[in-house]
Amino acid sequence: MALAVAAAALAVPAAAQADWLSAIHTPSGNIRCVQYRPTLVCGMFHPALRVTLNPTGWATMEPGSAAGLPAGGVLAYGWQWTGYHAAGPVVCSSRFSGLTCRSAAGHGFFLSVQSQRVF
Repeated sequence: MALAVAAAALAVPAAAQADWLSAIHTPSGNIRCVQYRPTLVCGMFHPALRVTLNPTGWATMEPGSAAGLPAGGVLAYGWQWTGYHAAGPVVCSSRFSGLTCRSAAGHGFFLSVQSQRVF
């Protein structure tokens, strides 16, 4: 049974929240995702990379890391988080095997230590 979790802004001053709407991270702490206006950005510490789901719903991957992204709430394994993006809703599913985020158009990405891909 998939549960939805809303990532709450945890005691962060309003001025610091102005650029982002919500943030989540995986239980391992290796992956962080932040919903900005109008994009979703996820970063990994290992391997160091970032994925951006741009306003049209397509994902791009590039070198980077999760450093600098707010940690937000924990998205427990087996749970889902729904964010709202310029191209419509985005659903991220956390599994022990990795994190999958998919736009309403079916585009998105999968992130884990073992593999990373955009689709």
